[in-house]
Amino acid sequence: MATQPPGAGVVETERPLLLKALSTLTVALSLSAQILAPRASLATPLTAHGRAQIVGSSAGHFWLNGEPFRFIGHNVRGFIHYGEGDVLYWSQPQDRILSLQVLQNTGGRVIRVFGSNKYLSNEELGDRLEYCLNLANSYGIKILYAFTDYYYNGFHPKGDDKYYSPSGGYTLLNDSFFTGGYQENYLPQVVYLVNRFKDHPALFAWELGNEVKHPANPNAFYNFCMYMHSVIRSIDPNHMIDIGLISTYPHTGWNQTQANTVHSTFDFLSLHVYNGEESNEMNYANVVGKPLLVGEAGFSSGDRPQSTSNDIAKWIGRGARGYMQWGLMASAGDNGDGDRSFGIDQVWHTDWDDYLLMYSNWAQQLATTSTPPAVTPRGVSATDGAYPDKVTVTWDFEPSAKQYAVFRSDTPGGQKTQISAWSLTLSYDDTSAIPGVTYSYSVKARNNGGESGFSSADAGSAASGAYGSVSGVVRDQQSNLVAGVKVILSPGEYTQTTGGDGAYAFGFVPAGNYSLTALKTGWQPAHVSQIEVAQSQNAVADVSLKLLSAIQQIKALEDGASVATGGVVTAVSGEGSARRIYIQSPDRSGGIGVLTSENVSENDSALIDGTLVTVDGERLLQASAVHILGVSEPARALSMGNKALGGGACGLQSAVVDNAASNQVSPRLNNVGLLVTTWGRVSFVSADGLFFYLDDGSGISDGSGHTGVRVWCEGLPRPAQGQSIWVRGISGVTVLGGRVVRLLRPRSLADLSYLTHIELVNAGFETGTLQGWTEYNPTDKVISGTWFGSITAHSGQKFLGSAANGGMKSGGVYQRVATAAGLSLQARVWSRVYHLGNPADSAQNKVGIDPAGGTNPNAGTVQWSPADIQPVEAFSEWTQLSTPVVQATGEYVTVFLDMRHTTAAQWKVNALDDAELAVVIP
Repeated sequence: MATQPPGAGVVETERPLLLKALSTLTVALSLSAQILAPRASLATPLTAHGRAQIVGSSAGHFWLNGEPFRFIGHNVRGFIHYGEGDVLYWSQPQDRILSLQVLQNTGGRVIRVFGSNKYLSNEELGDRLEYCLNLANSYGIKILYAFTDYYYNGFHPKGDDKYYSPSGGYTLLNDSFFTGGYQENYLPQVVYLVNRFKDHPALFAWELGNEVKHPANPNAFYNFCMYMHSVIRSIDPNHMIDIGLISTYPHTGWNQTQANTVHSTFDFLSLHVYNGEESNEMNYANVVGKPLLVGEAGFSSGDRPQSTSNDIAKWIGRGARGYMQWGLMASAGDNGDGDRSFGIDQVWHTDWDDYLLMYSNWAQQLATTSTPPAVTPRGVSATDGAYPDKVTVTWDFEPSAKQYAVFRSDTPGGQKTQISAWSLTLSYDDTSAIPGVTYSYSVKARNNGGESGFSSADAGSAASGAYGSVSGVVRDQQSNLVAGVKVILSPGEYTQTTGGDGAYAFGFVPAGNYSLTALKTGWQPAHVSQIEVAQSQNAVADVSLKLLSAIQQIKALEDGASVATGGVVTAVSGEGSARRIYIQSPDRSGGIGVLTSENVSENDSALIDGTLVTVDGERLLQASAVHILGVSEPARALSMGNKALGGGACGLQSAVVDNAASNQVSPRLNNVGLLVTTWGRVSFVSADGLFFYLDDGSGISDGSGHTGVRVWCEGLPRPAQGQSIWVRGISGVTVLGGRVVRLLRPRSLADLSYLTHIELVNAGFETGTLQGWTEYNPTDKVISGTWFGSITAHSGQKFLGSAANGGMKSGGVYQRVATAAGLSLQARVWSRVYHLGNPADSAQNKVGIDPAGGTNPNAGTVQWSPADIQPVEAFSEWTQLSTPVVQATGEYVTVFLDMRHTTAAQWKVNALDDAELAVVIP
């Protein structure tokens, strides 16, 4: 190692403006489309073939798709955060492209990055990593991701500042971190990222941290390493894991037993060497049978490219599988991420072209190395009596394999016969196995270097017990065949769907007694019980389906009548036995409430078996079974005046009263149970906040003494009396004074137009702090009283401000707010800006809103207001900024207040005050 650890370099935030401009100008305009491309996600689960696209470790080699993965690469420490304006302020988004182009053009295959960022939440960091992984993947580059840095420089999880202490001239991770502090911020971040990217093909490996160690307490460091490996491996079985050590054990303080245990557990060993340092790490890597990666290297003087080439030859010749130089900075200007001594750059060194040529030559040489034979597969397992018609053989993925083949012998140690073709799958069904006969199964792997030996054998057999079958056809009441019916045989929950011939068949069913259920949207569920399956016999169970009863028709039946019906779930309220849902016909001809403890969601397509009951004047179904068939399009609400709500009698559903004094009831169509929208003026609000009355002038009088329709709003905000509003909800009834009266049931905030805004915490910053807000880049925070140019708050005494003279401050705050999906929202804020002797847009304010509730201001889901700029050298007046109206997509939205400077010269002043989140009536 060098005297100053290269991985400990200070994050540089003060750079000459000229260099920043040069960095920008060197990039072709054609890069813009790539930089601004959507940040697509990777959600496809990994098959065996998908895992072949991920680098693995086996028998002392790295492997990719069955070929040895010997590589050169580079450390591009801040790659994830280029152009994001925080830990590497002077970097540009195009620096990522430039780095990847250098690797692609010189045959490089891996970059090592320090991922964490002290300013970011886990979600924000994940968004950046997702973009960078997808970008690297498009260039054929893998990323080695270090979760934190042993040296304090900003590349650590948010909140971990307190776990760094001065030591030996540096500020390093301290004892508190390794003895349990890592579980506060580091561990949750690791778990989040590993869960999110466990399938990504561009990830080379997870690294616990850059040069992490704790020789003062080696036992604590040992426990940290072993625990974190178990956590990561339990989530991600696909990617490699390494520690990120300078060397295998001398720097850790471990004894030989601890070192052997750790390095036998992790997937490869890392070594950091500078100026041609020597080490016996390769010998130790051979002992534990793991690949060795020279993860950092470099030369500070002399003919550096030639010295590096000699160093690569030395380590590759000894058996190292990868070599990565420290400090690649591909930008033409200093972006804050290079290294003046050991780096490869065009700023402080003159050997850029020689280095690129040298690395290109090494890449070509490594690409032509021979392929060792495939490693023998492990984890071979054959089923024993699990199936009557086959034996299923499975085995573990082997990184060195291109294909596998299965072999069988009649006796352990007997003659092995190949029974499968060579393929990349990780399982094989031996359908030629005779039931009751035990066989011995082995697997071989092969690649371009040759075949492996036979794996350890495992015995397997097909079941020889008593099995039969069940078959039948499904018809309607007119004996027509019905296709698309889901048929479930229980116990065992065997499932099939009928085809155009209405037929189904279950083979190899263990002998015993079964029942069968047939389900299809729009049809009444059918049940066949006491199906006896005998050995070698077929039990026939034909099914007769009939169309479901219309919801309005079943309301004519007496309480206690057993019925079946179905529809789209429009509302869900209550918990457990108190849960009530509403369903309605897709054509909106009828709706009904259902009492059930089943877990049901809005928009489910549901079939209901149950009995009719009357509760508080409303006909309901007490469900005995709820069958969910899928998800439907959201139901649309019927718009109607107050007097149309409820309607007249429908079977035994009583009509609602129009005028209590004259006992006049509604003659209109019954719509109890349907999703509706109505409007009017609030005529009364109950003191307990449980209900209010809405009157559109229809003259409804239900005997309460208040005009209009009763609206139940328990748990929801109350409107003001006299306010004109609309409300969406379920058309229901209740009993009042012995009469059945209208009761409208809103479902959530999204059903209320009278909610004009959602309260933001500390919206005007009057607490004098950022309480309720989270800072995503540094600002001058909260200003009190009079500020530059006699600026005072828009209201109150305080506001949010940022100012710079000869520098730049670009940052802001955000607040994540609970809301309801579907609610139309707009974020607003009052703004003032000032500039002196600069372009008109040198100081800018914006307000943004993310309808998905994300916390990354750079995410594509954020909708921004136009920027507030000042076209003259003067202080503007307070101006209100507003975002586009958006619809919340979930339970949270996020409001962003952004203050930005675009040049570094002379004064720029930003002020924001009185933010709000408005609810907009559609």
